[in-house]
Amino acid sequence: MNRYKNTKITVGKSKKVLKTTILPNIPTDISDIIIISKVGDRLDLLANQHYGNKNMWWLIAEANGLGKGSLYVPTGMQIRIPKDLSKIEERMEKISKGR
Repeated sequence: MNRYKNTKITVGKSKKVLKTTILPNIPTDISDIIIISKVGDRLDLLANQHYGNKNMWWLIAEANGLGKGSLYVPTGMQIRIPKDLSKIEERMEKISKGR
């Protein structure tokens, strides 16, 4: 799943410019995993552990309101790990189609 799927690109004379990326709302689901973060937890490491892909860190960040400038997760924070990625993919498709 690519977080840049819905990013608009404009091409200028000398470079490409990425516009704001629109990410889907990630609602709570019964399949979600809830963890309490430990010292040294990072979004990319949690994504690799739960999805097998460190580049999917943004899913955990978006679900928890994290990732604004750092991949580190505050120690002792309750973190929700979304597991039903098909619902998130459906929401991304709707965004890309402008619905």
